[in-house]
Amino acid sequence: MMYLKAMVAAGLLLVTSSAMTQSQTYPIAILRGDYPDPSILRDGGDYYMTHSPFVYTPGFLIWHSRDLVNWEPACRAMTKVVGSAMAPDLVKYEGKYYIYFPAAGKNWVIWADNIRGPWSEPVKLEVGDIDPGHAVGEDGRRYLFVSGGHRIGLTDDGLGRDGKTGKGV
Repeated sequence: MMYLKAMVAAGLLLVTSSAMTQSQTYPIAILRGDYPDPSILRDGGDYYMTHSPFVYTPGFLIWHSRDLVNWEPACRAMTKVVGSAMAPDLVKYEGKYYIYFPAAGKNWVIWADNIRGPWSEPVKLEVGDIDPGHAVGEDGRRYLFVSGGHRIGLTDDGLGRDGKTGKGV
């Protein structure tokens, strides 16, 4: 009986250590270094990520990965500084790519037909608050959710406000 208990304990230890070894083969951070506020987009079998550039230019370095472990720089999306850009939301909608971000007290958007560029100049949305998040309602309308739970209606092209605002909770 004692031998059986020892064998079971050894087996559990082996399984546990094997699982721990496998889980430790992946890095703790997606990218090492200073890449705050990441936004990740899945597009088919590809993943793209960007992060807060603040006042560094060119800004919004876009990274590419096929497995979420190995990342390579793909392009830079913004060359014009409009303020300390942070907390981006990288999205794809109807075949176009967008990055919504706050800077200089307002929210902005840049867009491209191809993720690798060329990207547009920044467009000011005249929307305050921070932490923008693009969403499409069941009615097909586009919205930008920002801090405080505010919901801002966007024009069909996503490059302006449609004048409608409200609490999005």
